[in-house]
Amino acid sequence: MKKQPKIREPFSGFDAFLLHIETPTNLMVITGLIFFDQPIDVIGLKGIIQERLLKFERFQQRVVRTGLILKSPKWEFDPTFDIDAHVHRVGLPSPGDENALKDLVNDLMSVPLDMNKPPWQLILVENYGEGSVIVARLHHTLADGLSLVNVFNSIGKEEMSSPGVSSPAHAHQKASSLVGRLTVPPLKLASNILSLSGWALKQGLEMIDNPDYLKDVSKIAAGNAQALGKYVIGESDPQTSLRGKCGITKKSTWSAPIPLEHVKTLARQLGGTVNDVMLAVVTGGLRRYLDASAESIDFQDLRAIVPVNLRNDGNFKSMGNQVGMVLVPLPVGLQDPLERFRTVKSRMDDLKGSGEPDLIYNLLNTPVFKSKLLDTTMVDLMTSKASLLVTNVPGPQGQISLAGRKIRHAVFWVPQPAGWGLGISIMSYAGEITLGIAVDASLIPDPEQILKGIEAELEAIHEWAA
Repeated sequence: MKKQPKIREPFSGFDAFLLHIETPTNLMVITGLIFFDQPIDVIGLKGIIQERLLKFERFQQRVVRTGLILKSPKWEFDPTFDIDAHVHRVGLPSPGDENALKDLVNDLMSVPLDMNKPPWQLILVENYGEGSVIVARLHHTLADGLSLVNVFNSIGKEEMSSPGVSSPAHAHQKASSLVGRLTVPPLKLASNILSLSGWALKQGLEMIDNPDYLKDVSKIAAGNAQALGKYVIGESDPQTSLRGKCGITKKSTWSAPIPLEHVKTLARQLGGTVNDVMLAVVTGGLRRYLDASAESIDFQDLRAIVPVNLRNDGNFKSMGNQVGMVLVPLPVGLQDPLERFRTVKSRMDDLKGSGEPDLIYNLLNTPVFKSKLLDTTMVDLMTSKASLLVTNVPGPQGQISLAGRKIRHAVFWVPQPAGWGLGISIMSYAGEITLGIAVDASLIPDPEQILKGIEAELEAIHEWAA
């Protein structure tokens, strides 16, 4: 491999945020499983990784921390990079079944990545039935979900035609020029007050040209203030077993693949989107879990943080994170599954037109939020206002092969910040949807109970639709 220049690239604010909020009990590591029906040769796998993955230079770079609380960390090429330090092979203990694989994943979820090297690893798991599994572990600072899907596409080979990588159903549309002017400059003012005079002059000229501009400014500024207020001065979420002091041990599970067309049919029957259906079944699943745990449901909503894609130009090749967030109230207090669906749909419709994702993304990308002190303060605010993280990533809709073996299906788990015991990840691939449930074992001892509740809710909504 050619020698790389010693160039240090500063982290974006959002990527620094993800690095700063990591704790020993809440690692900011994305974990994924890729399933194959046939064994894979580790030598061939390393060759493909060397040829295709490393063309993304970020996978050869390590994190350099400055040691100063107000200085941003940086990326630099690892001068001692060795593919053998990142691609490993293990044999799954007998009987080589799903429970043995879950035990391995759970152990790995509790182990931090070596940040002295590029923060990723691939583990080829042999003896899983008749095939193999690859466990992928990547620090969230490397990339967001859609960028990783592009990497996934690049290292594999598509066997069937695919419509390509699309944005999630809840993807936020590109902000208008007006929203762009309103969202970004005021946030920059928070970090650089000297820009006030220039910004005010620009806005004043705009108002002279357009008498209605002041009305638009007031309306959108009020909306932004309201969105930010939910995170800063809004009420805390009800206290349940989903939130609390986390421990080291994590547990995981995943669903059997759900036919995507089945969910699309439900969405058409109910007059919503696939994302509406999946958020509704998550809501019902949480209600069922709390009820089965004999927890009182004397409240209407539990709020979830839902990441929103902001790669509006369709460029998924750049690494790093370009996502905003919305705070979604999930109506667990409603008893009727159909009413829960309608409420979720209505709330998601309202959020789609808001500037909330851009607002939070731009806030975290201001220089003042590259401080670890402010990042941890922001997390404290967020974790008190919500109880879980739910993310939805669309993968390739054509079958992908890797090292000459077809990928049967895939699942991943998103990390949660300290204080939350639950993360739910939804991924579509080759016409199927798979859910990944990750929990903190000290708060939620058995993730299977969460999954069973979600599956029961999906069946209940199907019966209502029929």
